[in-house]
Amino acid sequence: MLGRGVGVEVLGRFARVDEVVSEVVKYLHLPPSCTLDLLHALGKVSSCTITCSKPIPPHLKATMDGVAVRSSDVAHASEVNPIYLKLRSNEVVHACELPNFELREGECVLIETGGYLPRGADAVVRLEDVEVADGTVAVYRSVPKYGNVSLVGEELSTGDTIVSVGDVIRPWHLAALSSQGLSSIEVYDLKCGVVITGDEFVRSLAIPYTMWLIVGWLRENWFTEVTTCVVPDDTSIIVSKVKEFISRDYSVVLIVGGTALGRKDYSVKAIKLLEPEYMVHGLAIRPGRTTCVSSVDGRLVIAMSGLPVAALAVLELILRSILIKWLGVRAPPRAVVRGKLVKKVAGVVGYRCFVRVIVRRISSEYFIEPIMVGGSGSLRSLVLGNGYLVVPEDVEGYDVGDVVEVTLYGHVEEGLPQVS
Repeated sequence: MLGRGVGVEVLGRFARVDEVVSEVVKYLHLPPSCTLDLLHALGKVSSCTITCSKPIPPHLKATMDGVAVRSSDVAHASEVNPIYLKLRSNEVVHACELPNFELREGECVLIETGGYLPRGADAVVRLEDVEVADGTVAVYRSVPKYGNVSLVGEELSTGDTIVSVGDVIRPWHLAALSSQGLSSIEVYDLKCGVVITGDEFVRSLAIPYTMWLIVGWLRENWFTEVTTCVVPDDTSIIVSKVKEFISRDYSVVLIVGGTALGRKDYSVKAIKLLEPEYMVHGLAIRPGRTTCVSSVDGRLVIAMSGLPVAALAVLELILRSILIKWLGVRAPPRAVVRGKLVKKVAGVVGYRCFVRVIVRRISSEYFIEPIMVGGSGSLRSLVLGNGYLVVPEDVEGYDVGDVVEVTLYGHVEEGLPQVS
């Protein structure tokens, strides 16, 4: 299984997915980092840790329109016993302004929401609780210290971790990074080359539509760049394309098609010629058992089926698991539901099975039906479905009424599922 140029053929025992994931990452080099502006970094994997160096807000800040006061001056203010303060005339503290004066005892100043309190002030009385006339403000309600005020660092404090290595960058990260004056961030430059094999595609006799499933998945899952090419069923050309991608610092190469045992396993033969440090051909996953996982010069090279369901199974259950372990991705959890099966699901002991399902909801209960429309090439089952069920290697299957966990990829509608 291990060693340069040594592969494992499918000879009765298929390698377990978890074993392959754990082994192959030992040989992979981390992708280089690149700097992306904040918007383009959204959904990518951070390769750095950034902490807050500028507290937000940097000063005491008014949370509503009113008058900035010293709380001790208005401690006894009420409707029947108002406190009168001297208004600093012709002055209004606008949003994000920091006054350069000190508020003395018995004084107040008009302030807008978002304005910073002057020195000496420690509270804001709402505008509706005061009355302004002839340079004097009548205060009809007391306010505690820091009342209607946002404290220094209340929104983001010095030393807070904004983003860590492995974090998938989300919209709130963008806001926090921007608050620190940053306009870009270092992320893993995770580039993938997709080599679609098939004489029928080169000759335009068929459309390689599975390519779009793969490209779409890669773009949704942390990759910074995806490049595709279509090549004939020619081992030497496949080798050349993989070498080209590796020379251009692509960390992942997916070869689609040509994984079956026998005369037409062009992709697997190509990987062997590349003298991988690690290679396994044949994984205990259905569909997708002819998948080949390898490391070539520290890059992840996977040969996978060109059939849509098998391709999605490999992407979801193998590639995603490798990426999480390899890059330490702190991925947000997928949407999952637990529900009752309305039809029996048969597994195959020793294999991890990827079952397409449709999930529907009645009141607060979920009901799950496996989609029995075609095999690993059934694009229809993915379009009609809205989730998938994984049957573990040591489970024979599930009976009607069993409660199972399903990963969702589509909208859940009301009513019992019915697929014909």
